Amino acid sequence: MNGLTPDMAEKLRVQIARMVAGNGLPPEAVALNSQHTTQIKLRGQLDVRLIMRAETAQGKGPAPVNFHQQLGAAADIAPTATRLQTELANDAQRLQFAADQILQQEHQGWGLVATDVPLSQLNYIIGAQYACSNCEGTSMQTCATCNGSKRQNCPHCHGKREITCPTCFGRGVMSSGENCAACRQRGIVACATCQGQGEMGCAHCSGKGQMPCKGCDAKGTLYQQVTLNAFAQANFRLAIAEDLPEETMRYVRKLKPENLLGDRATIIQDQTEAGPDYVRIHYHAEFPITQYQFQIGNIPAEFVTLGHRGSLFEAPPFMDRILSPSLDILRRARRRDVPAATALQELGKIKFYRAAFADGKSKELRRRYPFGISGGLMREIPAGLHYLLSILTERPRMLAAVAFNAVAAIVLLYIYALGSAERPFSIMDILLWLALLLLNAGIILTAHFQVSVNALKPFGIKPNVQMDHMMTALGKTGLLSLGITLALCIILRLVG
Repeated sequence: MNGLTPDMAEKLRVQIARMVAGNGLPPEAVALNSQHTTQIKLRGQLDVRLIMRAETAQGKGPAPVNFHQQLGAAADIAPTATRLQTELANDAQRLQFAADQILQQEHQGWGLVATDVPLSQLNYIIGAQYACSNCEGTSMQTCATCNGSKRQNCPHCHGKREITCPTCFGRGVMSSGENCAACRQRGIVACATCQGQGEMGCAHCSGKGQMPCKGCDAKGTLYQQVTLNAFAQANFRLAIAEDLPEETMRYVRKLKPENLLGDRATIIQDQTEAGPDYVRIHYHAEFPITQYQFQIGNIPAEFVTLGHRGSLFEAPPFMDRILSPSLDILRRARRRDVPAATALQELGKIKFYRAAFADGKSKELRRRYPFGISGGLMREIPAGLHYLLSILTERPRMLAAVAFNAVAAIVLLYIYALGSAERPFSIMDILLWLALLLLNAGIILTAHFQVSVNALKPFGIKPNVQMDHMMTALGKTGLLSLGITLALCIILRLVG
């Protein structure tokens, strides 16, 4: 018997007592009848294989990192990377290191199935750094425009030193018939751009004859590297190490490896095997499974905790059974076997139903009853309560519908029969009809909500407005009223 079990049992009893308080059961109605602890031992096996994935990178200038292995030429990198990858995958010491890394990670040590775990500590970088072939490591290369001569032909006269006279356009005479003084009737003048030299300093290299090398971004060197990223591929399996009684086995079968994390189990390493490309670690886990038998009122309930911390592992939705009489009242009220007011009087005293009407009811109910409420109860309780309210508000909704349709008939009669001269059917008619229908639905829902508030006020319950209960709030009365309103709109439009 685990030493912490009695304390856990009392904590569990207190939690259950808080849950049932206010539902007709006092805290002392929750009693522990029995408890039974079984120590479980599971065998575990972890197979680890180290794999390397190559990432190639190249760049200009000095290498950003120090290579683990410096090679003379870039051509040597590919075969070396392939050979290194094979060597690392068969290195028993590195494989053992990978296994240790996996076991140290709580969230991965148990329940790892064919998962890649990155191991940056084993990453390996090889590469080569060499002089740029364009500039031979000088970071400068001959200017392609002047071919290193530092000068170039004049772009204006193309080396001819003279250009067509811009004054007479090469004719030698002006349009007025006078001789051109600028070119002295020759039709050409010396090029002003190169001062008649026919060439000038190279504009591309600023007369230096060299340009920064583009091949290496004027760095003078290039590099190429391959990074071998290490990953551990692990496979983990669990097996039962001993014979267990069937009443315990049904819980063990539901175990998942992650259930044993967080110090719930004691994990002990047994032995290690090393193969040519794998490491296999054998170990076992020991932990208790405790079954508690509680009596909640006159209803028996069973709870199961797992591990040294006593985390709740399995519990039936016992609130369903505790609230079964109340559910029966709801169902009978829906069949009109019980008056709605009587059913509400019976249910309004229960805290559970107050939570059902709270804003964000699902979250509130699951917070109060984390392991005692089923999905069916979550849906049936609020829907049943809203249906009860729709029965209670049937007469007020009917009166609201009659009053609204009477007023609507007067308004439509004035507009269509007593109003202006006949006009064609238009979008304004559709908008009027929609406005009347929406106003009709709003008045009926307001009547329903207001009466519901007054009916629930003595019980400290405030109903919330939810879209999925709108149709229940409208009910047959509301739908019939909407149909009458639409019929009034059509008939009075045709008559008018």
